[in-house]
Amino acid sequence: MPKCFTAMNAKQVGDVLLKQDISHLPATSESLPMEPKLKMDTWGKPFCIISVGARTAIISGGPSHLTCDHLPVTSDQVTKSSRSIYAAANDTVVFIARR
Repeated sequence: MPKCFTAMNAKQVGDVLLKQDISHLPATSESLPMEPKLKMDTWGKPFCIISVGARTAIISGGPSHLTCDHLPVTSDQVTKSSRSIYAAANDTVVFIARR
């Protein structure tokens, strides 16, 4: 259930990000103009944001609370992914929003 909740919040973060200026996206969901509990994952941490071209990945560090600098997800993986949502290494959750 935690991954499902996290995925739903990640999608809502993605919806907000799609309305933002792509050249000024924040590194995390912390400062986004939305309800505070929706911009956090199941474990109460803000989502990390990686923008690559027309794709924006919203990533939860998972139960191990990985920081944005230590995520097992690269820009190259975001670019090449054919999936919109998936669980990556260390139980991280990745949602990819496309413009």
